[in-house]
Amino acid sequence: MNDDRNPDASGDKICPPLVRIKLVRSRIGATPAQRRNLDALGLKRRETVKTMSDTPALRGMIAKVAHLVAVLD
Repeated sequence: MNDDRNPDASGDKICPPLVRIKLVRSRIGATPAQRRNLDALGLKRRETVKTMSDTPALRGMIAKVAHLVAVLD
């Protein structure tokens, strides 16, 4: 049953693009704002990798700590 109000009613799931983020440099020496940003990204230790939905908000967070993280393809 296809409902016009629900685009997923056909059973097709729309998967957002994903991005993998890796913490490549230590948090030591980072500002408190950068540490809070890394906490929000879920990156607590070096070499940790997180997979998240690729959104403009996430890209902005990555840009704030670009010198500490790497985006993996």
